[in-house]
Amino acid sequence: MGAAGARHHAVAAYAVAEGESDPIASVLRVLPGPDAAELALLAHARHAHAHGGRIFVVGSADGRFAELVALGRLELLV
Repeated sequence: MGAAGARHHAVAAYAVAEGESDPIASVLRVLPGPDAAELALLAHARHAHAHGGRIFVVGSADGRFAELVALGRLELLV
């Protein structure tokens, strides 16, 4: 995010009817710390796998996400 500059951030928009659950997106907030975001994302991937998830798309060059290969198909966006 820092590469985009001080005025830019990640944005996503899509329609969801009031009261419906959101199967598309989640925001995981973590306290700052070594690998905090990566660990939270990996924990969520393991949770998704336990509930049938088998395809994982990662937008990171961090090698930590390579362990997702053992859980299914891994697509890497760099």
